[in-house]
Order: sequence, then structure tokens, then C-alpha cells
Amino acid sequence: MLNARLTDLGAAAGNRYATLVLTNKSGKHCTTGGWSGLQLAGADGTIATKVIREGTAHTITIYNGGHAYERLHWAVVPAGDETDGTNCEPEPTTLKVIPPNNTEQIAATWTYGPVCQHGQIRLTPVTTNPEPR
Repeated sequence: MLNARLTDLGAAAGNRYATLVLTNKSGKHCTTGGWSGLQLAGADGTIATKVIREGTAHTITIYNGGHAYERLHWAVVPAGDETDGTNCEPEPTTLKVIPPNNTEQIAATWTYGPVCQHGQIRLTPVTTNPEPR
């Protein structure tokens, strides 16, 4: 069993960054690799989410009580066909996550505002490095 949380990595020129932290609570080691499935959600249900997978996946072991990490990168500047103003897409409250090689969805609280460019999130593969690049 894994749980999920997000940590802020800051902002730069219309871009936002966060780390998805997956913690192994299963009582045993687990082996995985690849990218998590992501879905933004708000009070009114799911929000458009387009995940772009970046980088090369490797098999990793997450020890019991240990962590794995994925970096998220998204824009806060609207696409040309998104509404003008501060909310180009509905503002999420939750990021639903299906970790690699899993079928059960877990959730992390989303406090980072709207995701522009039609919900596009760039995602690095899962790693044991706490500062994924």
C-alpha cells in the first residue's frame, strides 16, 4: 500500500513545480517503475488532465517506510482558447494517483491552483531520488 502527498518545488515565469511523494506503507518492500497515472479533481468531479511523460523509466525498489518521487511541471498561463482571467481551468482540490504497477487509486490534496494548457502536466518517472529532474 502506498500513500501520496505533494510538496511544492516553487514557480518560475508562468510555470509551477511540485514533487509527488509516494510512501510505502505495505509492511514490505515493493518494486516498481514508470509513471503514475494522474487525474485532477475538484468539487464538481474530474477536471481535464493531460499527462505528458518525460524521461526514461527505471525499475526501483521502495523499501517499507521508504519513499519514491515524481516531479510535476505545469503552466499557469492560459492557452489561446482557454478563458482569460485567473482560472483557465476549474481549480482542483485533489490529485488522484494510480502509482506505477498498481490498479488502486490514491489521492493527494491539491493546493496549487488551476492547471492551464487544458490540464497539461509534465511528469518524470518514479525515482528514489528526492530531487527528481
